[in-house]
Amino acid sequence: MSLSTLKALGEAGVVSYVLTELCFWALAPLPLLFTSGGWGGAEGSDGSVLLAYTTVVLGVARLALPARLALALALVPWVQQSVLPLLRAFKPASSQ
Repeated sequence: MSLSTLKALGEAGVVSYVLTELCFWALAPLPLLFTSGGWGGAEGSDGSVLLAYTTVVLGVARLALPARLALALALVPWVQQSVLPLLRAFKPASSQ
């Protein structure tokens, strides 16, 4: 499974991948906020907490890529039925 599989599914595949990635990266900073009580650097003035957190998040992101792709693939039917009609409703009419 790869990104080309989702591209081959057309609009629904691309939109579902974008939604999956937006959700993942929107939630990725939350553990730092909850564990350190801030955005890092509170314990170490040299930014060591932020550096360690960034290293862990990027490692987990790389390991979780197949799971994110599988989730995006599983969301394709829902995107086709629910999201694409909403996006098409906002598409401006083309003037000819």
